[in-house]
Amino acid sequence: MNDLLSKNLETVRLTATVKHDGQFHGPGYVVAAPRAQTDAWIAAGKAEAYKPRKRAKDPAGDKTDPPDLTHPDVRTAVAAAMVNLPVDPEHFTNAGLPEIKAVTAAVSDTLPGLVITAAQRDEIWAEIQAGKENGGE
Repeated sequence: MNDLLSKNLETVRLTATVKHDGQFHGPGYVVAAPRAQTDAWIAAGKAEAYKPRKRAKDPAGDKTDPPDLTHPDVRTAVAAAMVNLPVDPEHFTNAGLPEIKAVTAAVSDTLPGLVITAAQRDEIWAEIQAGKENGGE
């Protein structure tokens, strides 16, 4: 029987890189797999039980999941918003990092409900700066 139709699936959030269905998935990735596999990952410290976030309401009133910052398209949109923030002291911290409120406001039309942490902001900003140092913008 197809595992996707099986009631023995469990959804977990990965805390380490694992191979599943022939592909490698990294930390933060949410995957549904047979319970025996997810139990093994949890026991090995490679996954944790997945608890879905409360669903955010979009402006049209439909319920949607918040955007997943681990998805490459979402990361690209957030990075673009950071790069295109107007030069304004209110949009940047004293350390020169984009303010989280300014970034979420910049992407609110395309990514409603986005939740970004300071650590995620710092990681994306470091990637942008590294790209500039390596001949990027």
